[in-house]
Amino acid sequence: MTKKILLMDPDGLVRDSMSLFLEDMGFYVKTSSSAKNALQSLSEGKYDVIICAQYMPDMDGLDFLRYIRKTCPDTMKILESDFDSNLDFFDEARMAGVSKIIHKPFTVLDVQEMVSRLH
Repeated sequence: MTKKILLMDPDGLVRDSMSLFLEDMGFYVKTSSSAKNALQSLSEGKYDVIICAQYMPDMDGLDFLRYIRKTCPDTMKILESDFDSNLDFFDEARMAGVSKIIHKPFTVLDVQEMVSRLH
């Protein structure tokens, strides 16, 4: 069965390039530029992975992942971070259910490494 990824990023270039790369890896990818649209997508179906930017226009990415933690307990949650995180941030992310943090700028190899264990 094809694994499903919900990719949330306000940057259209990031969404498009990551989506193409992940689809080439064999994943089904749904993209979202806002938390509101992502919540709508989650109401329509389950995802194996959520990749969420830390800064979204309508809700902080970490707050979004906290919000969905109980409704998506089996979903791998990956947070894209724009800065070098400190220990407090890592603790907050872990408590929000984040499985991995990927620091921008990242490469397709970084993304491939994170999702490769899903196949």
